[in-house]
Amino acid sequence: MEEEIQTLRQVLLAKEKNATEIRRQLGLGPFSHLKQNLAKGWHDVQSSAPYLSASATLEDIGRSDIHSSTFRSFEDMVGSVKDKVTGTNGETSGFERRSARHNT
Repeated sequence: MEEEIQTLRQVLLAKEKNATEIRRQLGLGPFSHLKQNLAKGWHDVQSSAPYLSASATLEDIGRSDIHSSTFRSFEDMVGSVKDKVTGTNGETSGFERRSARHNT
């Protein structure tokens, strides 16, 4: 019985190594599943009714209040938070791009 258990363990280990190698060849690293889940979750958020409603409201506010100091302060804060989260310094924020479109 012990011999059979040992054989099954060796077979399982070989199959796990084979599966790991196949995943590596396919470009499926240990975090690829997590990245796919996060991307799908973010897509679901962006297509949700509350997000779309809030986005439309913010665009309306942006059109009417784009030159106020309160809005610019908020824009700076959001841009700063975005840069810290995404690590993208120096790029223009969505608010700045919208502002540039409305000013031209």
